Amino acid sequence: RKSAVTGFLLLLKNFKVLGSLASSQCSQAISSSQVQVDVHSRFNSAANEAFCLEILSSLRRCLGQQADVRLMLYEGFYDVLRRNSQLASSIMQTLLSQLRRYYEPEQDLLPPVKLEPCITTHGDQIFLQEPLAHLVSCTVHCLLWLQNMHTATTDDSDDDDDDEEEEGYRSDLQAILESTTRRMLKSELEDFELDKSAEFSLASSVGVKNNIYAVLVMGVYEVLMEYNFIKANYNKSHLEGVTELFSRYHRLSEILREKSGKSRTSSSKTPRSLLSMGFASTLITAIFRDNAQSREEGLSVLRSNGEFVR
Repeated sequence: RKSAVTGFLLLLKNFKVLGSLASSQCSQAISSSQVQVDVHSRFNSAANEAFCLEILSSLRRCLGQQADVRLMLYEGFYDVLRRNSQLASSIMQTLLSQLRRYYEPEQDLLPPVKLEPCITTHGDQIFLQEPLAHLVSCTVHCLLWLQNMHTATTDDSDDDDDDEEEEGYRSDLQAILESTTRRMLKSELEDFELDKSAEFSLASSVGVKNNIYAVLVMGVYEVLMEYNFIKANYNKSHLEGVTELFSRYHRLSEILREKSGKSRTSSSKTPRSLLSMGFASTLITAIFRDNAQSREEGLSVLRSNGEFVR
């Protein structure tokens, strides 16, 4: 299954939805798999797009597979989108549909994400089923890239139908992310049943479940920090929200570290950060090197938080 996903993603990255290019320009090689894709002049862009959409349809079935298969898909969608932006609608609709499965639509309910469907049980063993934080991360990075592309090409766009469709899923995703941020800031660790009284021993099924939940929640905090930092545009009140997300992330991280340290059977590793290298670079530069007076008030919120700077 992993090999199939890898192959399909390679095809989508390299088999571009082409317009009226000369046939000499339409031979594309996928070097990493030694597969040669020849797009002859008799094929038009509609046929190429139909082929890619058929592949995407097959890949959607992977969203019912194991966590590591889904993870490969989430990690590959962003590169596919950047290489084949004509597939944006299908990719974003797929991500939106998947995200809604784990999003709590009732605005007064806390927390805003459903963790229970993210795990599965086999006998007395518990496994991760949905890498929720990676799903949110993929959605955020794809959405931000599309927004940047939309801003850069607004003047050249003349397809009203495509614009309306794009605006539809963009506004839906923005609403979900904003609501998730707002309610994650209101949610306490007790709402996730991950406070200091929770069990985290990997020797028990409850402890394994809580460890999985903790890693998922920490990942969501990280992704929301990055998303809200970029959207904040150095606005002070918005950056205060970023530091509050970090405080909650840090609190849960400390509980997990403390509980893991006490557990004799613990062999857990620190979960891999979902913060992108681009964001980390921008953040470090902003905190330590940005001297612009217009951003000083907002950045002071970050600089004054010792744990955040550390």
